[in-house]
Amino acid sequence: MKIKRLLFCVILMLLASSIGSGYAQTTTKPIEISFMHYMPATHIVHINMVLPWVKMIEENTKGKVKFNAVPGALLAKAEDFIYAVSAGTVDMVHGYSGYTPGRFPVSDVSSLPFLGANSTMAASKAFMELWRTVPEIANEWKDIKILWFETHPPMQLHTSKKPVRALSDLKGLKIKIAGKPAPYLKSLEATPIIMASGEVYEALSKGVIDGTIYPWTEMRGGWRLEELSFYHTELNFYTMPFFVAMNWKKWNSLPTDVQAVFEKFSGNFGVELFAKAWDHDVKDALEWVKKMPKHEFISLSRSELEKARDLMKPHYDKWISDISAKGINAKAILDKTIRLSEQYSK
Repeated sequence: MKIKRLLFCVILMLLASSIGSGYAQTTTKPIEISFMHYMPATHIVHINMVLPWVKMIEENTKGKVKFNAVPGALLAKAEDFIYAVSAGTVDMVHGYSGYTPGRFPVSDVSSLPFLGANSTMAASKAFMELWRTVPEIANEWKDIKILWFETHPPMQLHTSKKPVRALSDLKGLKIKIAGKPAPYLKSLEATPIIMASGEVYEALSKGVIDGTIYPWTEMRGGWRLEELSFYHTELNFYTMPFFVAMNWKKWNSLPTDVQAVFEKFSGNFGVELFAKAWDHDVKDALEWVKKMPKHEFISLSRSELEKARDLMKPHYDKWISDISAKGINAKAILDKTIRLSEQYSK
């Protein structure tokens, strides 16, 4: 009888242990994090940047974190990303500062023309240092947990019939450009034309515009620009920052060991990963176009680039005036931005 009781107790203990173990397994779920960007699922941002980074976090947290990487701005409009992540509508975003004009007036120093950055990496490192060392810039981003910044590749000029070998060649040309930097182009005596990217091919073919301002990556971005743009002038015109950020409440809810993994693969690591992917795509696009006949590649002289910066002085002065009115030493920030952009471009 005692043996039967003993066996019965052992069976009960084993059964309880099994049930308890099964319960723990079913209730220990990974931390789910939504990570949204506005590029399509076929874009390099999704394939070569977001997905590899997400995989690193999932693997290095040993399954404690599970991402839902959402391309195509499916959870919020691109211009609302900053507000969506701040409010917690989405946990993380890869957003673009250019979609919220006026929201980051001091940070906008990075989008002024001809600052001297000749690559995505150079512009990205310059802005990261500004964010880390200029309190007035850091303060503009305090509502969200910044993991890192990277910029888009520098903007270049692509024309269809007339090569631009000097700034004077721009006079009277009708050039497609985004809205905010349109005044910069006007100061070069070109006529800025604002239109959607999907309209550019027809506009070029009909002579409605003479050229476009795009980074090299867009030469094979599906717009068929390489079929009609035969002259390519390296301007390194301007860049603007993307931000990778998390909702503060979500960040504070993460266990410290998970936060440590995020920190390890953010900051400089994130800049290197994302900016390097952009620059690699620039290199591939450039080599791809160079294989085509009838394309010419032009670099402006140092004196022409210095002249361009002189022509931009009214825009520099306006930014300095607007920011100085807030009691901020704007000139010092602009000087530092140019110094860092040139330093990281060497």
